[in-house]
Amino acid sequence: MAEQTSREAARIASSTYGYKMGPQSSGVVRYSRISGPATVAWAQNDTCGNRDRIPKGSRIIGAWVKTADMGASITLDVGLRAWTPDGTGAAVDADGIVAAADVATAAVNGSFLSTGALCAAGAEYITLADTEPYFTLAGGNPTDDALVTVEVLWVGP
Repeated sequence: MAEQTSREAARIASSTYGYKMGPQSSGVVRYSRISGPATVAWAQNDTCGNRDRIPKGSRIIGAWVKTADMGASITLDVGLRAWTPDGTGAAVDADGIVAAADVATAAVNGSFLSTGALCAAGAEYITLADTEPYFTLAGGNPTDDALVTVEVLWVGP
């Protein structure tokens, strides 16, 4: 069998400064935690971020999703938006990390998901600017006071 060269090995080999490219293949996995409010009147298409800054050049891996029963037909998207102190940055990709996870019941409780276009099916995404992770509840009116926790995993530059 032949040894195939990974993308990471090729990047390191092609750079004069390959030793500086450690985050391409290794690094400390960090996470950015978003916990929904304990008391909340959720509505369709509500978003929730945490004002946590994921720095430019970070590799997005996926997200752990834990929810209570959110109600019939409810889905959850996890994406990235431009980082701003007040959480009003423009969306980079609203469902780029997790796309339409079924949270109608607590079936995804504790599931690791990477179904969004930025990281699904072997895709990789390196942030082009400082970003903030956030989630969106869609598909109907979610259950009030239902708890949601999303932990976005990333490796920094």
